Amino acid sequence: YYSNLIVKDATDTGSLGRRAQIFVEIKRYSDALADYTSLIKLEPEDTEHYEHRAKVNSLLNKPLDAIADYTALIKIDANSSRNYRKRAEIFLKLKKYPEALADLNIGIKLRPKEAFNFIARGDVYQAMDKKLLAMADYIEANNLDPKNFPLTHYVQIEDLTTQEERDFYHAKFLERYNKAIAAEPKEISHYKVRAEFYARDAKTYSKAIEDYTKILELEPSNENALD
Repeated sequence: YYSNLIVKDATDTGSLGRRAQIFVEIKRYSDALADYTSLIKLEPEDTEHYEHRAKVNSLLNKPLDAIADYTALIKIDANSSRNYRKRAEIFLKLKKYPEALADLNIGIKLRPKEAFNFIARGDVYQAMDKKLLAMADYIEANNLDPKNFPLTHYVQIEDLTTQEERDFYHAKFLERYNKAIAAEPKEISHYKVRAEFYARDAKTYSKAIEDYTKILELEPSNENALD
């Protein structure tokens, strides 16, 4: 149906776009690539076409072509941190770590409150075996958006093999919950998390007891804290 419409009018961008989407769905990626290339020629300032073609190039295992598409996107919109992050993700797959870091540093400068950017940079540092830098970025992402980026998904205590790594993690973790308790001194959940950290990870049992005691002061009937 869409092919018939395109034969009648080769400039029908709506039909080209819908046909390209169908080609992707049925995994005819080369045909989708041709359609997105036609769309870019017809509408060279439409950023969606480049993004769709970049995805198709990735599916076709053409990472350099995908990078070229994101580079074109950046030229059109240099203020989109997402474009830098997407290009960085491809650089990471190619093990081009300096290029990936350069893109993510720009993205973080543009959107310093965007947790995704810190997760992506943490992944690059992790691939470079720079655990402390990776941990710092994962912790920052967790600080920015704790609901969507729980720290335990990115930092596993058992993977911290050196004392320096463990000390760094402990310091950052405590810094976060100390601030949370200072801001909300009657919020029981903050004390609970910190107490569990003291007891399980830091093995600082006297500190854990202090936090559980504080919970009982705020809520004497809290059986979990008493246990």
